[in-house]
Amino acid sequence: SYDLVQAQNMLWTVYGQVSYNDNEILALYGDTTDFVDGSTGLRYAVGHSYGEFSGTLFAGVDPRDGAPMWYDKDMNITKEYSDANEHWYNKSYVADWSGGFGTSLMWGNLQIAADFSWTGERWMWLNEKFYTANLNFGTLGGSHYEKRLLNMWQEPGDVTDIPRAKTQFQFDDTAYSNAAFLRLKNLTVSYNIPGDIFGYNSFIQGARVYAIGRNLWTLTDYLGFDPEYFGNGSKGTYPGTRQYTVGLELSF
Repeated sequence: SYDLVQAQNMLWTVYGQVSYNDNEILALYGDTTDFVDGSTGLRYAVGHSYGEFSGTLFAGVDPRDGAPMWYDKDMNITKEYSDANEHWYNKSYVADWSGGFGTSLMWGNLQIAADFSWTGERWMWLNEKFYTANLNFGTLGGSHYEKRLLNMWQEPGDVTDIPRAKTQFQFDDTAYSNAAFLRLKNLTVSYNIPGDIFGYNSFIQGARVYAIGRNLWTLTDYLGFDPEYFGNGSKGTYPGTRQYTVGLELSF
């Protein structure tokens, strides 16, 4: 933290913190070197980091017929989806960098404070894409789909990353989204009302009025509901809400 201004009736302070995480799996139980957790789908392997994702790599859409394509184990393009063609994505749901920063200003009886939090690159598996980007789920017009599906392949020659309608949905690497974010977590504005305003004989010695806003602003490219949710997948988790609070504190 650092005081930018320190005067008789004014104090302006900035502060922040940063965290760095780096990990590598050195050994697993017994002679195991590669293990998949059946409850989460996460894969653990010696030499890789905890939280790193693996799966099938999407290779685009064939403009001739609108069929999705993937890379096999030898990085050749194939139209046959198979879990046997699994690759490491070099993407993890555990961020290397994260932190927060803020500032507070006290000027006479006025106080203003703002706190931000941020997380660097981290990836989340979007389970809800089975419902929002899967044209085999429900019927057209009967479900809510992502707007980007308007760019799906429709006729030979179309260049797009959305396969033709009624294509079987597969959870490849396109089901992951970068959940890096910067968020204004708290903004507080308050004013201390001196007790002498109420009169020297008043039983009220002072008052404070305040307003607090939480989760007011978020900057992110994340395609899910809330990038601040921590886990390997969002799974339709209800997002954090904006909250507003106003109050009055009295001192007697």
